Amino acid sequence: MSFHMHYGAIQWTKILCLLSSVVLAHSSIAEPSELKRTYPRRVWQGKRPSEVCLKSEKIDTIARLLKGRGCIVRQGYIIKAWGSQSQKDDWMSSSKPVFSTLLFFAVQEGKLESVHTPIKRFGWDLCPKDEPITFHHLANMISGHARPEKPGAAWAYNDYAINLYRLTLFDRLFQATPSAAANDSQRLGPLQFEDGLSFSKKARVVASVRDFARLCWFWLNKGKWGKNSSCHATSLISIANPMCQSSCPTRTKPKRMTISRSGHMAADRITLQNMGRASTATTSGSTIPDGTIPTKSRGPMLRAMLS
Repeated sequence: MSFHMHYGAIQWTKILCLLSSVVLAHSSIAEPSELKRTYPRRVWQGKRPSEVCLKSEKIDTIARLLKGRGCIVRQGYIIKAWGSQSQKDDWMSSSKPVFSTLLFFAVQEGKLESVHTPIKRFGWDLCPKDEPITFHHLANMISGHARPEKPGAAWAYNDYAINLYRLTLFDRLFQATPSAAANDSQRLGPLQFEDGLSFSKKARVVASVRDFARLCWFWLNKGKWGKNSSCHATSLISIANPMCQSSCPTRTKPKRMTISRSGHMAADRITLQNMGRASTATTSGSTIPDGTIPTKSRGPMLRAMLS
């Protein structure tokens, strides 16, 4: 998948978000800081769209257009749900923001000095060109791993990079399975996933629509859940904004592959920035401040923020 496909898709997502905020909102809505928000416990609570200053007919139109399965959250209440809410499925590339969230938990817990820590410190036998690769490089798809470019020199979609990021994060940093690392009581455990948050063999998030909505609500509230803030707001603001601008040089097919000295190809990448870049990633809360539509359909997944 090319960078232009990623970047173009996220721009269309933002346009949809903006249009949604215009057509759904009443003429006067309080600022997000003035809204009384709530956080779901074991079961989401629901409200009618009119109770949160939205128009039912517009909400119904969005659900009809998106199809598949989905729900819309406003001020911490589900105001619209369609399709199976309990069915769990592989969220594929939408797992990347979850990886980045766990990376910031690791920094917060003192397991990692910073996102700029070289992954070589975790025992990887990298070739000389790849030795400077950091978590930041992997998260932004600018590591150049298994490619001719030096770390930070260019953006390129890189499946090998995803694997290296995953293996470094879970096997060597947390030294735990993705499920155990994510559901820890000091991390995402307090979100009380109704159907359970699990991971596939490839460490991709497996969750229901209503549980992924909890993740979206967590991100949207900058790491706050109820009276507790489990992740620093500044960290979540960081992953909700692009760290690699569209002006960054892009690469597609590599001219050669970079092989580690141990003789096998590693991999690298995921997202500090992916929430603001990839087509499957949740858009920044700074764009549309209060609401989210996690959906699962036959086509690409789309989550959009609503005012």
